[in-house]
Amino acid sequence: MAPAHGMDDYKLCKKHSMEIKVLVDENGNFTKNSGEELSGKFILKEGTTFLIEKFSKLGCLIKVNFFKYILWKCIKNKIT
Repeated sequence: MAPAHGMDDYKLCKKHSMEIKVLVDENGNFTKNSGEELSGKFILKEGTTFLIEKFSKLGCLIKVNFFKYILWKCIKNKIT
């Protein structure tokens, strides 16, 4: 669930009285809500590296795939 990043998840969490924590700030860095080890790390660089290493050490990681995706953009209005 990612209630701070998607309306469907947000509504579902609200419906079930689940706590909503923002884990990533507007600059793409993990917040204090993510835990001391992740706080302040950029999600797409050192944050990802940290999590891959952590899950590997715990034996929880099966496979890592990196992919590139393109965000939808309205050419006419120049909005994403």
